[in-house]
Amino acid sequence: MPRLSRRVVLGGGLTGLFSAGLPGIAIGAETPAPNPLVPADISWRVDGFPEIDAMVPLIRRVLGAVATSFPGHLGQVYGFDAGALYPAIFARDFATVAEFAAHLFAPDFLRTPVEELLLTQEFLAADPPFRGAVAATISAGGEVDKATVVSDEETSLIHAAYVHFRATGGAAWLTSLISGKSIITRLNEAMSYLQRQRRDADTGLIWRAHTTDWGDVKLEGGSNPTDFTPGDAVIAGIFDQALTYRALLELQQMNAAAGDQGASFFYGDTARILRDATNLHLWDAVRGRYRIHKNLSPVSIPVDTDNIFTLGNHIAVDTGLASDEQALQIFSNTLNTAFKSGINRPGLTLWPPYPTGVFNHPNMESGEYQNGGVWDWWAGPQVIGEFTRGGSAIAFDHLLATARHWQRTGQITEWFHYATNSDQGSLDFGGAAAAMGLAVTRGLFGVEITSDGYTVNSHLAPHTGAIDLTHQPTGTSLSVNQTGGADWVAATVNSNATGSVSLNIPYSWENVLTLLDDVPAGAGALRRLNDSASLPLAVPTGAHVVAILRAATNDITAAWDTSYAGFHDLAAGSGFWVSNSAAIGMWASYRALGGRDRLGPAVSGRFVLDGLIAQAAQKFVLQWEPTLGRAVIAPIFSLLSAAGLDGWLQATNGIPLPESGGPRMTLVDNDAAIRDVFFAEPDWGGFYGLPVAWSQDATVSILRTERAVFQRWKVDTPWAPAGVVTIANSGSIAAAAGLIPTAAIAYVPGLPVLPLPPSV
Repeated sequence: MPRLSRRVVLGGGLTGLFSAGLPGIAIGAETPAPNPLVPADISWRVDGFPEIDAMVPLIRRVLGAVATSFPGHLGQVYGFDAGALYPAIFARDFATVAEFAAHLFAPDFLRTPVEELLLTQEFLAADPPFRGAVAATISAGGEVDKATVVSDEETSLIHAAYVHFRATGGAAWLTSLISGKSIITRLNEAMSYLQRQRRDADTGLIWRAHTTDWGDVKLEGGSNPTDFTPGDAVIAGIFDQALTYRALLELQQMNAAAGDQGASFFYGDTARILRDATNLHLWDAVRGRYRIHKNLSPVSIPVDTDNIFTLGNHIAVDTGLASDEQALQIFSNTLNTAFKSGINRPGLTLWPPYPTGVFNHPNMESGEYQNGGVWDWWAGPQVIGEFTRGGSAIAFDHLLATARHWQRTGQITEWFHYATNSDQGSLDFGGAAAAMGLAVTRGLFGVEITSDGYTVNSHLAPHTGAIDLTHQPTGTSLSVNQTGGADWVAATVNSNATGSVSLNIPYSWENVLTLLDDVPAGAGALRRLNDSASLPLAVPTGAHVVAILRAATNDITAAWDTSYAGFHDLAAGSGFWVSNSAAIGMWASYRALGGRDRLGPAVSGRFVLDGLIAQAAQKFVLQWEPTLGRAVIAPIFSLLSAAGLDGWLQATNGIPLPESGGPRMTLVDNDAAIRDVFFAEPDWGGFYGLPVAWSQDATVSILRTERAVFQRWKVDTPWAPAGVVTIANSGSIAAAAGLIPTAAIAYVPGLPVLPLPPSV
């Protein structure tokens, strides 16, 4: 494959171009992989889709195989070879690996390739037109390559720098020096090179040689197909505009962090100008997609390139260059292209491909390599863009298609040839592994971790599953376990950092109530194209449950009765929630045991009782029994007795002391009416337990059991006429006795206390 055609070995006289003011570290052979090259653990699960689960070990194996380390000019370099056939760190490939690699490898794997590649500016600046440019590659042997037909090596390196900046580098890293220049200065100079040497004056677009949008093989081919020669055909493609747009926005943020507001404003303005120029020259309003390119020099080929749908459209979606309206049309074109081509996997480079012979290179026949091959490397950004821009259903299908292919072949390769149904190119292609890994972590599960904390913008629903990972640069650990039902979605989130959580919901839900640990914390939904999600919710450190409950458009209290949770309004909008949070089905059990009619309203939140999670209803206390997977009626009066509160029960509620002989079933026979009520319950043992005491006076007969107290009234009372048997409010009694923690009996609101954001 034509990846290393223009090489320079940094030795002999050329070494002097690097040596001034640099550490005297010799270039040497690649070292055996030490422990830092072993990837950390990461796991995910999507229930019912083992193919997606099986991606994890394959991705870890491939990234472990391409992880590399060698002495560089600034110290030991840690990074990733592009693949088994490409023993070098490529700027373009590395930019697509870095973010996902942060979950598996130490921060040096993000930092050192950026710094070593920035240092190549010193060598390239010897040729004045290349001042600010960066090399395409660095390697153990000291070889560097500059693929001059392309214009995305600088923008790729800027993105890789941005990933490290957000992960852990911060402003201090941006202002640190490499050979006398700050990193932010070198990044700005990389962009200046593009603006100076690769910006077309007439259109304002970034140009490159005539390749297939993103490819590095020029139309003219030849012995050095990645080298630009004066007179070669020139184009301005959507791929370069999208990556340049992203790089400009990233420079805007990094310059602001480094304290240069003027530069920050400049890059923001330049990004907007580029976006407008791109839409003017490349957006095809009739077809609803970006053109593959605009010819900037005369070229005669037997194809109308405006008929070609290119992956650059997906990059425009992923980077934010495309508006939501444009993204929706691009999604439609994606489906149409799949139908026409018969290729349902993501990562199709372009369709229809250029006819064989248009590109003067043997690997560029129709449907091959960069001319119509399927690349998982580019499937990753495509799927991420679909997930994050309102096309989650399409994205999931595309993710699953790639996962199934990997499961079938057991390998991750450079590209796929549809006509022969065969994997091609390099084995262990790191960019593909990391890009699809990121499609799962940031796309499907919506996880991003930086030095500021984490965000979860999950796109998993209607599916369920879990993810568990650690961000190596910051040490932030995060696990998310998401479940759902007909009218709810919930996630148990556990992290040592603070973050924010949003969960996608069915589009038909026009309004939602958000709970954080069974307390209302937000409301309202945000819609984007074909997707809808809850509004982001701030989540503190530790383990917490975020639940999204369906509500009515104009009535948020409709969320007070869902299959996930119910709210008992006890005092003008305050009371207690009973829920199924944290996989503890207290609400399901409450309803199964008779609900409010039999148990009364909830009179507490959750608390720990005798080592088990419990919650008090008015008449009974529920206790979660993990071995049964349901709640049972707690033996509350036995527990009150064990707490030494029998005397208090007798003094305050007239409940008799337990008889010294222990439980006796014959106590039930002391009152026929009580006996009838007792045995009317088929599961009297589960509801009431064994009788332990009996007493009576002129007003009432009382039977005490392990779980309840029966009272037959002999006189009329405000709560019952004479002759009626009632069951005492054991939950309220337990609360009054102090058996329930104070925090658990404090009312919580049924609606968020803070002003609600509007539904969108």
